[in-house]
Amino acid sequence: MIKTTFRNKEVNVKEQLTLTESISFVKSVVNNVVDLEDGTYDPLFYDISLVGNFITTYTDILDIGIDDIYNNFEEFKMLKVAIFNTAVFNIDQYDKLVENIDKEIEFNKKQIIHKQNSAMDDMFVAVNTLLSTLNDKAKDLDTKKLEKIFKKLNPEAILKAYQKSGIGEDIRDKAIQEQVQEIKDLKNQISARNVIA
Repeated sequence: MIKTTFRNKEVNVKEQLTLTESISFVKSVVNNVVDLEDGTYDPLFYDISLVGNFITTYTDILDIGIDDIYNNFEEFKMLKVAIFNTAVFNIDQYDKLVENIDKEIEFNKKQIIHKQNSAMDDMFVAVNTLLSTLNDKAKDLDTKKLEKIFKKLNPEAILKAYQKSGIGEDIRDKAIQEQVQEIKDLKNQISARNVIA
């Protein structure tokens, strides 16, 4: 156990963490930066979370909160540096934990992107299924009902939302544009039938 002083109080510092403490440390920092449920990534919390979790995990300072860490970030950062400079602190373990944190954050970011891509893929499958069904059943459908379906579908809005998201590749963009054109062509054919009828 290392002893140091912080805010005129003696502070005990662990030289290294147990396996359970290490896992908790990594998960806590990662969960503060990446939220898989909400699909969010906030790199601004990285440094604050890393320093805050270092202080609460490695030391016996218990009376600090996130606001204290945020408002006095440099002070806590200096305490961390002072602890690093002691001869007995296991800096190799800490560096390995930070490396694991960085890897897990990158992995979680990829999961978020994959979930977003999967959602877009599901939408494309639905649109393709709809177009396929429309192609097969276009002659059998009542043109008034078909017009209502197109108004609800609003392919232009889908295309705009997709383009704003920035997800996907040029191939998908081209496929969507072709599908939108097919829908427009079908609408024109239906309108022409209505005029003739």
